[in-house]
Amino acid sequence: MKKNFTTKLLVLVSMIFLIGLESYGQRIFTSNGTCATPSLTNNSCWTVTGTCGSGNSPGTSPEGTASCPIVIDIDHPVSIAGDLSLGGHVTLNINAGGSLNINGRILIKSETKANVINTKGGNIFATELLLQSGRATGSASYPTELDLNGNGTNKLIVTTLSVNQNVIFDILEDGSLKVNGLTKYAGNSSQINVYGDYETDGLEIAGGGRGVELNAFGGTIKISGDVDIKGESTISLGGTSEVLIEGDLKVTGNFDEESLTGGLIMRDEASLIVGGNIDIIGKATVAMRDNSEILVEGSVNIGGSGKMVMRENSILIVEGGCGTYEDVNCEGGLFIDGNGQFLEYNFTQAYICGQKPDHNEVDEGAPAFVPEYCDPNDPNTEPGVNCALYTSCRILGVEFGNTIVEFEQIQRVNNIQFITLKERDNSHFEVERSIDGTKSFQKIGTVSGTGWSDNLSNYLFIDSNLPIGGGNVFYRIKQVDFSGAFIYSEVFANRIPGVGFTKGVWRAYPNPSIGNELKLGLLDPKQYNDESISVRMTHPLSITETFTAQNIDQINSKITYWVNQIPTGVFVLEIVWGDKIDHIKILKK
Repeated sequence: MKKNFTTKLLVLVSMIFLIGLESYGQRIFTSNGTCATPSLTNNSCWTVTGTCGSGNSPGTSPEGTASCPIVIDIDHPVSIAGDLSLGGHVTLNINAGGSLNINGRILIKSETKANVINTKGGNIFATELLLQSGRATGSASYPTELDLNGNGTNKLIVTTLSVNQNVIFDILEDGSLKVNGLTKYAGNSSQINVYGDYETDGLEIAGGGRGVELNAFGGTIKISGDVDIKGESTISLGGTSEVLIEGDLKVTGNFDEESLTGGLIMRDEASLIVGGNIDIIGKATVAMRDNSEILVEGSVNIGGSGKMVMRENSILIVEGGCGTYEDVNCEGGLFIDGNGQFLEYNFTQAYICGQKPDHNEVDEGAPAFVPEYCDPNDPNTEPGVNCALYTSCRILGVEFGNTIVEFEQIQRVNNIQFITLKERDNSHFEVERSIDGTKSFQKIGTVSGTGWSDNLSNYLFIDSNLPIGGGNVFYRIKQVDFSGAFIYSEVFANRIPGVGFTKGVWRAYPNPSIGNELKLGLLDPKQYNDESISVRMTHPLSITETFTAQNIDQINSKITYWVNQIPTGVFVLEIVWGDKIDHIKILKK
């Protein structure tokens, strides 16, 4: 009996000790909201917990240790007149109600690690984020490290991002970085790894050391200007990454086959849209594999000893500056000069809407600079095996103007507006949507066309069945002639917020339901603010259209009608209001 008591006591003491380590094995500074102008150096603005370390305010140069890390919790607006330097083992949390405005730089000190910036409740503003150089000695490496996390909405916003050599910067899945100016790599062997969201006006990668300077592992990247990849620098896009470069992509590096460095590498199901041209010069390479996809609105220019290599079901679309059709005066397309090579393997597809290069006549078995084009009438040709599959675009039956998609929060719909400048033999439009990049478009609706017109025609389509999880939504317009021939518009997209799920806000009664007796009642009035209500009923044999009304009586009238139409069994009633959604499972007897 005594032995059991002693054992239990030791376990209890151990648990208390471990809890104590978690609570007190760090120094936590929490803003308390008592200062008129909170600062990091005013002791009265902070509440301090934890037993290790010293100081009653975080200061502008906090530095923790592995045994005593520092946590800074900002729950109120805080401003800094100069720089903020993080010296390792520092976690900076911007919580709900907080923000941090730095009239200077965020400086991550050399060779420091375990630095975390977390914008989980508010934004951070600074003139520059500077990651100082790490160090490599022989086989040992001492990089400068930083993790950026958040809530997927709030951001770290800076004017410039400067990355020196031997740096590892991870933008985690819920992290979001916006650089209003340029991102500059100034050294070798540094990486930005994007799992979340990253936006910058321009990107210049001039490092080396056969490292991969920019990796995407499923996040979203938007670069408003140009991208320049030099030397042995590399951009690697993988996972389900969605990347937009609004300017030109210039690759002038030296490709290394063994390390796969010196250019652009596309893997997995990553997608890239380039608003300008892709220039591959020198010994650089753009390598596509798996199911990756590149859309180039301008031209692809391959010169020197540059290469573009496509493998394993990858897709290239070159619009050549022609929009999505081949104008008789179009000057863009795919161009190869010098010893440049364009190679296709393994059932890849290249759609060239402008000019195409002539294929090279080479001996059987020799590598072709440009493979022979597939003849669709020849059964012996296999796309990506012994020929290149090119599909030229034709002159459009319509000429598209602007396409705009806008999210409407109250109704939770996307309003899709598009304009045609002229129409010829135009039967109708089909609106297609994809919610996993540009991989799998599906038809979601039809809009009748004007037929023949030399004037502007305006069209509107409302997408009212948006994915409840939110994210990027891609659209394209399929224009169909009276003959059945068709072409596509450019792809356009927007990002929509997800819907917050609730439970127990609404009640359906009686449940089980008999006949057409079923009503919806409000259980938790605090979560309903007189928004319009949308309902939909899902039965194994059918799904109703969404019905929207302003009051519960109208909703109940529609529910009564639906219940009378469906057979017995289990069905689900979906209720959507504001940014919330509720599901109720109901049994009809």
